[in-house]
Amino acid sequence: MATQPYEIITGPNLIGMLQAWIDSRRMGKMEILQTPFSWITILLGIQRKGNSEYLLVDSVPNFESSLSRSPSQEVVFEILESGILCKFRSRVIRYQSQAIWLELPGSIQRIQKRAYFRVRVTSKAEIIFRIAGKEEKAQVRDYSLGGVSFLMGSHQQIDPGDEVTDLILTLPQGKAMVSYPIAQAIVRRIDGHFEDRGRFCGLEFLKLEKETQQKLAQHLFEEQRLLLIQKRAYFRVRVTSKAEIIFRIAGKEEKAQVRDYSLGGVSFLMGSHQQINPGDEVTDLILTLPQGKALISYPIARAIVRRIDEHFEGKGRLCGLEFLELEKTTQQKLARHLFEEQRLLLRQGRKI
Repeated sequence: MATQPYEIITGPNLIGMLQAWIDSRRMGKMEILQTPFSWITILLGIQRKGNSEYLLVDSVPNFESSLSRSPSQEVVFEILESGILCKFRSRVIRYQSQAIWLELPGSIQRIQKRAYFRVRVTSKAEIIFRIAGKEEKAQVRDYSLGGVSFLMGSHQQIDPGDEVTDLILTLPQGKAMVSYPIAQAIVRRIDGHFEDRGRFCGLEFLKLEKETQQKLAQHLFEEQRLLLIQKRAYFRVRVTSKAEIIFRIAGKEEKAQVRDYSLGGVSFLMGSHQQINPGDEVTDLILTLPQGKALISYPIARAIVRRIDEHFEGKGRLCGLEFLELEKTTQQKLARHLFEEQRLLLRQGRKI
């Protein structure tokens, strides 16, 4: 039976959810429908006027001119609630210098936990299983709480409807590999020509222990939370004052001047002596950024070189890193810093 992708929140539960976001000053993304305009913001409060209630959102410069480009005069607000994406749609009623007034939404859509969130594997992961009494091993392509897909070897004879038992799903978790035992699964589909890489098999889990299910759910929760935060928060700050990054590459400590940064990565100007290439792994990073009159350091465990611009604006070589591993507390602090930087730019009326 198909599952409904959203849980619909209405009535007192809706008011309670909105008030919790207001009280916590939790960041969300607001988008003006049918325009390219979106930004990170917060909800300010619920205001009663006459017989109606309105939702107040923190204002931004040039909002009226941006809204005029939307035929519907509507916005969508998205926010992360316990790792689950929630969103609602509303019509703009008025704009004031301190707040945007919205109609109180009639409902909030919340992605249900039972609607399986799927993770595409970007590093080594494997599955071992038994089929027709024989043990098999395969490379995982993606997985969810409901099942897993993998690339089949040319020797593997598997058909839709076949039962698979004694599965061991091994997944990367930080620097470690963690195994999840699954008692029973069934083959739901076979793709004979998957992306020209061979045959592709999709399994649905039929039986797994409650403890395994809880551990896998927690792992998926953290993966989803990270991806949703990154999807919303890759607002990039161009550095206008001194900022630097220290890191280790090939066992050697290096230092460089930061050009810009986001929650997902950083770019910096390379010295002529620095030998760095796309795909190189960088470890033990310390990103030091201006914050008011102070300099604040953010430790990042691991990153990867994504690009090298050999002739950047006539200033030399520019290196772009993507963060691969940073502690949850560091991520939260850096996200808060970026939010404040974005709010400052919007207050100043600067383009972001």
